[in-house]
Amino acid sequence: MTANDVNHLLTRTHRLVFLTDLAGAMLRGAVWVIGAVVGLVLVDAALGLPATGLVVLDALLLAVVLVVAGKLLWIAWCGRFRGARVARLIEQRVGVDGSRLINALEFGGAVPASASAALSDWAVRDGNDTARRVEPGRVVAWDRLRHAGIVFGVALLLVGAFYLSAPNVVGAVVPRLADPFGNHPPYTALRFDVSVEPEPLYAGRPAEVHAVLRGPVAVDRAAVVFLDGPDDPTARAPMLPRAQDLAAAGSAASDNSRTFVLRIDRAERSRSFYIDTPQGRSPTYELHVVPVPQFDAVRVTYDFPAYTAWDDTVQPVDADGLRALAGTAARLRVQSNVPLKSGVIDFQPADPAAPPQRIALRPDPDDPTAVVGVLPITTDGHAALSLTGRDGTPSDEALTLPVAVVPDAAPRIAISAPEPRLVVPVGWAVDVRLDTADDIGVDRLTLQRSVNQWGASRIELDPVHDGPDRTRASSTYRFDLAELGARAGDVIHYHATVYDNHPGTANAADSDIHVIQVISEEEYLEFARTRYRIDQIHDEFNALQDELAALERARQEALEQLEQLENKLAAGQPLTDQEALALRDLEDRLETYRAQADDLATELRERVDQPSLYEFEDAYKEKLAALADQLEQQTRLADALGAATSQLRQDQAAPQRERFARAAEAFRADDAPFDETSAAEQAQTQQDLEALRLAEELQAQGERLRMIIQEQDDLAQRLSAFNHADTLSGADQLRLQRMAQEQSALETELTETTAALRAAADAAQDLLPNMSAGAMSIADRIDSMNIVGDMNQAAARAAAGQHRDAYAPARAAADKLDSLLSDCNSMGQQADSDLDGCFNLPRESISQSLQQMAQARGVPGMGQRGGDGAGFSGSQARMAIRGPAQLGQNGGGADGRLSGAAGEGGGQTDGRVETLEPVETLRPGERTGRGGAGGVLGGVPLPYRGEAEAYFRRLADDAVGD
Repeated sequence: MTANDVNHLLTRTHRLVFLTDLAGAMLRGAVWVIGAVVGLVLVDAALGLPATGLVVLDALLLAVVLVVAGKLLWIAWCGRFRGARVARLIEQRVGVDGSRLINALEFGGAVPASASAALSDWAVRDGNDTARRVEPGRVVAWDRLRHAGIVFGVALLLVGAFYLSAPNVVGAVVPRLADPFGNHPPYTALRFDVSVEPEPLYAGRPAEVHAVLRGPVAVDRAAVVFLDGPDDPTARAPMLPRAQDLAAAGSAASDNSRTFVLRIDRAERSRSFYIDTPQGRSPTYELHVVPVPQFDAVRVTYDFPAYTAWDDTVQPVDADGLRALAGTAARLRVQSNVPLKSGVIDFQPADPAAPPQRIALRPDPDDPTAVVGVLPITTDGHAALSLTGRDGTPSDEALTLPVAVVPDAAPRIAISAPEPRLVVPVGWAVDVRLDTADDIGVDRLTLQRSVNQWGASRIELDPVHDGPDRTRASSTYRFDLAELGARAGDVIHYHATVYDNHPGTANAADSDIHVIQVISEEEYLEFARTRYRIDQIHDEFNALQDELAALERARQEALEQLEQLENKLAAGQPLTDQEALALRDLEDRLETYRAQADDLATELRERVDQPSLYEFEDAYKEKLAALADQLEQQTRLADALGAATSQLRQDQAAPQRERFARAAEAFRADDAPFDETSAAEQAQTQQDLEALRLAEELQAQGERLRMIIQEQDDLAQRLSAFNHADTLSGADQLRLQRMAQEQSALETELTETTAALRAAADAAQDLLPNMSAGAMSIADRIDSMNIVGDMNQAAARAAAGQHRDAYAPARAAADKLDSLLSDCNSMGQQADSDLDGCFNLPRESISQSLQQMAQARGVPGMGQRGGDGAGFSGSQARMAIRGPAQLGQNGGGADGRLSGAAGEGGGQTDGRVETLEPVETLRPGERTGRGGAGGVLGGVPLPYRGEAEAYFRRLADDAVGD
């Protein structure tokens, strides 16, 4: 039989005992843990440990918890079910004798063979009967459980009392233990009442942090510590105490409260902070800053008026604001730091009478932090932009931009050709070129002309634009004087007008008035004389020599090839294919040689046919005519040999060979103008021209020196008026300063003339020994007499206002220069001696030629004085002369414009014309030409200079009157 009742009792009893024992152990362990926590709280509350100390406390608490947990596990292990142990526990605690439960447990299982079956059954029945009489609850040690519960309850009461008596301690320490590195403040007896004003706080606005501190001891100082930058020296900001409201004078508040304030001038962002004091620190608070819309970037897209045909332009907006043509739509895009709800443009025109405008800015669908809007630019003013954030926060300040209307500027026009003052002979044609520019587009051009001050006529011209660029255009017009019937003495005034493409009333601008003076052929030839100089003839002949040398090289190459072919033909051998090709090459060479010789001969004939301007030119042209004859002979010989070569290449019969041999012999025998006799004649001609050129240069420097002598004497006479004056009036002081400038200019002129005289003398000492020696003597005397030093002293004293002391050195310089006058005048006789036999001409002809060159030579670098002696070099009329004369490579050009070099007697005028600068920098009112009254008309013969100056002065006055 089995002991079922016994087993049931043992199982129930074990479960009840195990649970009560484990519950008691847990209560006792909880008391230990509570005690540990309270102890640790008291330790940190008293010591205010740092993070490392908190970690140690946490470790101790964890150790206690682990010990309690280990004890519970041990109890659970030891309390596992064992029947004999439970049976013995029941027998002991209930008082069952005879081991009835244990016997029933043993005999209820496998019965030993030696045991009596009846005895075993009795033991099992007896055990079951006993088990039925025993209650499991009688076995449990309820007193131990009650004791553990009482201890636990007392612990809870104590903890509750501790919390109720010191809740701040628990509230401060427990978070520190739970999060040692959470920067939780340690326990302090202070009470913190912290607030931030204003509320809400917008970015960029001032703020105040108020801290009311209460505690057992009054706090004497406090600081705000911001947690976002502990390494930043500005993260800690001391607070200022505020006076307390006292109940009575001299008494302190009963609660020892103190109020501290930190003022923040500009709150930019949200920040976490706490209040730190010597008695402790506060919990962490938040300085919450509401973002305010800011102007991060503003871009504008200019939509220009349709008539400009300009593409839209996108650019950032800077301090200059908005600038565009009237009628431009400025599409603004404003980028902010926060999502935006809207924006506004308040435009205030510059005219106070004009009404203001308000334009809404809408959110950009592609970017919530941007708004867009269109501001029409119609007048000057200021635009104030303001923004509103998505949460309704307005921008703290408006962005003000100046708005300027850029006017559609008037176009610019210049007559780039011809010169402002042009002299042409009867029947000539003048091409006028107009250059125009506009900031947007040139639309049309007109030319107005009048003859002899009669009513003007208007001519419409077609502007030619520079490709797709409509801002620049040009046009041309031809004045055909023959077609117009212009006669000598007629004066044509003309100017041009340009119009831009501005809709409505177009802007227009006029050019300067230009003048064309018509002269007779005879007058033109007289002008031509003044422009054609010996140095140009010299250069002309040098160029001719170069062409002759090139022609001689071509002739020599043809002769070398001819000699090889003649040897083969003399032997009577037939020509190979290669030699036939050589014949063809020889034929080509001869044709090229013939054409070059013919062209050069034609040029020489044309040069010979031109009228002579100088006495020696007839002899010179005779030599050119002889050269032309010789070149024409070379042309005929080359042509004959070329024809014979062509026939021989086609037919190598004996008659053709004989004809080729005769033509070759004739070509070889006649070598003029390349023979020694011709070369000697050409060398002599070149030497004669060089001698004339050097003589002309020396005489030019002598004339320059004579002019300086005259000017210095005149200046000394004018300075003598101040020699005995005590004081000078304001006008006299100005005259003295101008005379100082004149003296300085004369000093520079004398220095340059002396250097030029030495250089000319050095170059001429072989061909012109007498003139060279005389010129060098003059230069040496200028240096030895220290004339430049006297001039410098006179200029310095006059510039310093020393009117009495300036006369003496000026007079000394004049007297020393006067002593050189005879030497300067003697250079003419020296030239006649040195040039005797030049071009096989008598002295009278050479002397006449030098006089003619002198008439064509203006005083180099010097201008005629005005009324008070002012107006030195560079004061020349802006005039040019054009006509049919073709005076060689250096005498003219394809347009018939005569050339001449200033300072060489060429009578060159300024020749400058107004040209248009780029559109962006054009200044129509500016002029670059030189002006000045009392100018000298370079190149006009001396006896007629006064009339010529009066003539061109009248032309200028007429132009101004128009």
